[in-house]
Amino acid sequence: MKAHCFLILATFLVLTGCKKENESPTTPRTVATALPFENAAVKVELVANNLPTWIQAMTFLDASVGIVCTYDGKVYRTSDGGRSWSLQYSVGTPTQLPLLQILFTSARVGYIVGGSVQCTGSGCTPPGGLVLKTTDAGITWAAVHRVNGAALAAIAVNSVGDLFAVANTTGSQIIKSSDAGATWTPVASWPYQLNKIAFDLHLGYGASGNSGSGGNAGKIIRSLEDGASWSEAATFAYPYLNELAFGPGIGFCASGYSIVYKTTNDGANWTPITSSNFSAQVITPLTATNCLIFGSGTYSGGDFGTYSGSLRQSEDAGNSWSEIELKTVGTIRQASFYSAQSGYALAGSTLLKITVK
Repeated sequence: MKAHCFLILATFLVLTGCKKENESPTTPRTVATALPFENAAVKVELVANNLPTWIQAMTFLDASVGIVCTYDGKVYRTSDGGRSWSLQYSVGTPTQLPLLQILFTSARVGYIVGGSVQCTGSGCTPPGGLVLKTTDAGITWAAVHRVNGAALAAIAVNSVGDLFAVANTTGSQIIKSSDAGATWTPVASWPYQLNKIAFDLHLGYGASGNSGSGGNAGKIIRSLEDGASWSEAATFAYPYLNELAFGPGIGFCASGYSIVYKTTNDGANWTPITSSNFSAQVITPLTATNCLIFGSGTYSGGDFGTYSGSLRQSEDAGNSWSEIELKTVGTIRQASFYSAQSGYALAGSTLLKITVK
């Protein structure tokens, strides 16, 4: 009888031990019911809640000067840390092209890309895409390039100052400018759309926005030579990669706003880093070890419920994470850091100041 009891106890210990070994470690989570919120690693403060609507991208050059662009073709600027915003540019009517991404290559020179290939009504001509440029830190903007029948979805700069943009139709092209945006030439094409492009020194990366005729899979493309040539580097099960970001020696991407992957070997291999029911809208690598992920938290419930905002932080290169749910704001869809410690995040029309300690 004693031997039988001992055998049962030993079996129980083995089974429970194996279960704990295979389980993912619990991610520490904090619920912030008010702002400002502060812990030992990060501080979140409310700046303003009256920003322009339909913001698609945001960039802060320093603590005071920031630029946003909107889906209805407008560019706004702040010079007081986001407390007030002024309209600097409008595409105009009836061709209010969506403006989708901002890139500054210096403190004064910046670019915005956008466009659309969708149109309705008889005789409608797709409006195409455009590149806007500023040389005075976002005070004035002018269109320096237009594309017929394609939307410009993303823009990046390589290690020697060449610009690269993504032009989408049913598939996509990567186009290049070596004269500060004045002229552009195609350098690669793909049967699926791309929605992200980024450079990490001389290495270039792109992420697919839909499967298109390239199959039901998400793709990472890569250039090893400053964008001169490109090839597929990785394939993901989910067809939509919504985010792609690189920091010193490390890169991240997000699949379908949910699964986050990292690479530490220049995009050759990608590993899922953590499981969470928080969404991943924007990833911000700050250093080789410190990274933030912004998105949505839990759903309030009901037919007309809302999602709270969320912030995940890793201080060990993505190996472990802590989570903060921000109950007083909605989903965070944009973030911009002007240093490794300081930046801003945007939830709808609410601007947050983020300080990493």
